[in-house]
Amino acid sequence: MYSFKRWGIFYNNGGVAVEFKRRYVAEFLKTKIALLKELIIFTRPETGLFLSGMAVSGYLLFNGPAAVMVFLFLTAFFTTASAYSYNYLTDKKEDLVNNKKLNLFVVNGKGILAVAGFTLMSFIFASFLPGPAFILYIVWVTSGIYYSKYGVKKVFLVKNIYTGVAMSLAFLIGALAGGQFTGSMLYYVPIIALVGFSINVLGDLRGYDGDKHVGIRTIPVLFGFDAGKKVLCASLCIILLSIVGLQYRGLYPLVLPLLLALAFLVKNDLKKTRYSILSSQMILAIALFISGFIS
Repeated sequence: MYSFKRWGIFYNNGGVAVEFKRRYVAEFLKTKIALLKELIIFTRPETGLFLSGMAVSGYLLFNGPAAVMVFLFLTAFFTTASAYSYNYLTDKKEDLVNNKKLNLFVVNGKGILAVAGFTLMSFIFASFLPGPAFILYIVWVTSGIYYSKYGVKKVFLVKNIYTGVAMSLAFLIGALAGGQFTGSMLYYVPIIALVGFSINVLGDLRGYDGDKHVGIRTIPVLFGFDAGKKVLCASLCIILLSIVGLQYRGLYPLVLPLLLALAFLVKNDLKKTRYSILSSQMILAIALFISGFIS
């Protein structure tokens, strides 16, 4: 008096079988949720949103809102996911020290497939951008791969400058997505590059233990953690003073989140400092988007 079902053996009273089904489903869901969490961490969506905001901001500073922003946003997001997930695959030793474990996609061998998928997605979306923006996208993708594959991270100070300049390419791709180039676009690049430099120095502070363990010569490792904080503090101050003093009116929405980042840094709260800096570009993009409709 029984029948076979997909989820197990269901007896007439159903009690044991129902309990078995519940446990099986619960374990199945738990496994899938854990896998999804690992994929999200591997993708680094917060950094993707940071650079997507940077790209969209670059567009909106010189153009009104348009449908191309969707392709621009997705191009930047998946390019960032590609670069940073690939970085996970090359930074195993320091990540093991900093995080106490390696991401599942690093150890199960499927990480490289995810990287390839992210890269393909970014290429597809970038193909909808104007020619100059697409060409610069190719340079941007190549710079991300080069950073991890050829150990730019191991070169003192070059890694910080390199990352700042590479991140500013997202801004320029956005600016060029309007289809034309103007000299005023370059006027914003130093400030945007300095924002990228700052988030990279903050990454050095957060990764201090791992970098020191494997001998990577970062500013905090060579000169001390406090010295690294002072460099980041100085960088944020220069950005704020430049925006206000040189009247970068289009970048005024950056002031509040960067002031918050500075305040959290003084309190040694690196987590809130990071999220304040990362959120700054999305705040800028949203402010420019709203301004574009109002004007």
